[in-house]
Amino acid sequence: MAPRPSKTAASGHSSFKRKARTRRAAPREPSPGHPGAAIGSLLARRGLSESATARALKCSLRSINQIICGRRALTVDMACRLGRLLDLAPHDWLRAQVDHDVWHWHHRPAAKRSQRKRRSRPAARLLVLPRSDPPELQAEG
Repeated sequence: MAPRPSKTAASGHSSFKRKARTRRAAPREPSPGHPGAAIGSLLARRGLSESATARALKCSLRSINQIICGRRALTVDMACRLGRLLDLAPHDWLRAQVDHDVWHWHHRPAAKRSQRKRRSRPAARLLVLPRSDPPELQAEG
């Protein structure tokens, strides 16, 4: 049998500490899916393989695979190519990509949101030009 908590004489309360109640986070709305998933299912319904799609779009198989798997963002160029191939409007694909990107930006930690990646650049060289005074300030000799 487990030992019972002792009661203090003055307060009459047990010596166990209550767990602090934690606030539950508000339920997060589901992430809008990456447009690559929809593209992959659409290609499958039309009977197009990734390699056939890559050949038709004149791009690499790797880029098609990364878009479908959600590891690469859909660019304007690729959205236009897919639009021509699948006879769909490219702005719909781009809107889905923007929705996906904005949702993920809002739901990442604030510390990462404020950080900006900076590339190191070589120091700019200062070009020193010879000074030329305007004619009215030049001493007449």
